[in-house]
Amino acid sequence: MSRARDGDTAWVRSSVAGAVVRGRPWAVIRDGRMVFDSLYPPAFATGVVTHQLEVVVAGLPTLELHPAFDEPETLRLMRSEINGQEFTDSPPRIDVGPSMEIVAKLRWRYSIQASTASYFMGYATSWGTPPQNVHLTRALLVGVSNAEFSDSLRLRSPSTPGHYWILWTLGAESDPKWLFSGTNWACGIPVWGDGNDVPTLPDSVLRHAAIRGRVEIPYNYCHNGSHQRRVRAMPFAAVEITVH
Repeated sequence: MSRARDGDTAWVRSSVAGAVVRGRPWAVIRDGRMVFDSLYPPAFATGVVTHQLEVVVAGLPTLELHPAFDEPETLRLMRSEINGQEFTDSPPRIDVGPSMEIVAKLRWRYSIQASTASYFMGYATSWGTPPQNVHLTRALLVGVSNAEFSDSLRLRSPSTPGHYWILWTLGAESDPKWLFSGTNWACGIPVWGDGNDVPTLPDSVLRHAAIRGRVEIPYNYCHNGSHQRRVRAMPFAAVEITVH
């Protein structure tokens, strides 16, 4: 972009028809640099990967973009011991009987770039009724990189055979109920059952999210009486449970 002039506008677009780049896809060139604020690649559901992006400036050839997107928050389950069995894979998978006690020792690593907001981490089960199946883990430090802490968990497996999950996430909300219901605190109360609840996502989506370490949902936002949904990517970890 050496021939671009300061004051020109640069646009980022997908090279795949119909794929939408989320966030603010434009930037004004200053000192020969383009800084794209809050820019996210197309959702994984489209099948688009980050190298299928282009930078467009009027009068100049289109350039292919190979971006490195900084993740403002991350969460990783480093190690786990569940009912005496140690796991290093993600997500851990356990087999238990109905109404069996599950005892877990967990080692976490997380990063939060923000230094002003309050961040909380919590977990939810895919069984039970919200919000009773959502619990606070702890408040987190902010402005940290690769901070670690240990945690423990004790609960009882479902009484009915089937496939279930224990899910964790973190975010700048005052309670994990907001995060798992996909509702921003400004909306007044967490809204459940509207199609974006994390504990009710399909097994395939939860498994993929646990491997990636991020889950994407259409998040409810409210401002001055207006409501809108925007895709929000949240740090994510999970334990997969089969009840026999």
